[in-house]
Formats: sequence, structure tokens, C-alpha cells
Amino acid sequence: MGTPDSDAFWKAAAIASIAAGSAAYCCWILLFTAQRLAAQVAQYAALAVAALVLFLTALAIIAEIRDSAFWWAVVLLIMAQVICGPVAAAPGRQPPAQSPDPPAGGPLGSLPTFQPAPML
Repeated sequence: MGTPDSDAFWKAAAIASIAAGSAAYCCWILLFTAQRLAAQVAQYAALAVAALVLFLTALAIIAEIRDSAFWWAVVLLIMAQVICGPVAAAPGRQPPAQSPDPPAGGPLGSLPTFQPAPML
């Protein structure tokens, strides 16, 4: 008897996997605060390319496109996506914020400090 319409299942699984990877990549890119113009451009380019790769691969899987020129273009887009990620992250990283000095009794204020009992 077999699985009903198993081809559609594997196509949906492939598209869902690519969408999950693309969403994870976009979340990773959005973690960085781009300060310089080059980092901002690389960040937006990486996000745009990630969305375009997801759209093109989903379209190719659904329409069963097997043309090598199409897939070569998709591979070039993936390479651009991989290059834009570190470029967006490296020069635009913001240093961690400096925390203000804690109050004069430790982090909880002027609570008494623990003094161990003397050893006999």
C-alpha cells in the first residue's frame, strides 16, 4: 500500500528544513548591531540573500527544476550569503555595555557580610 503521496511529504520536509536553516541564519545575523555602513550593508545583503535562497529553492523543489544553470545561480547566492554573514558580524560588533559600579555594600546594598566563626 505504501505512504500516500510520499513525494509531497519529502518535498514539504525539504522546504521546511531549508526554511528552518534560513530562519536560524537570519536570527544569527540579527543578533549583531551593525555600527558601520559596511556592516549594515552586509547585514541587509545577508538577510535579503537568505530570503531569496529560501524562495528559489522552495520554487525549484515544488516545480522540480533540474536545470544546472539555475542551481549554479542558487549556489552562488548561498556563497554570497556565507560571505556576508561574517562581514556583517565582524566590523559591526558592539562592545558589551559597561555596568555601573555596584553600591557600597555589595550588589544588594548595605547588607551585613558573613563572618565565619573562629576555629577552636
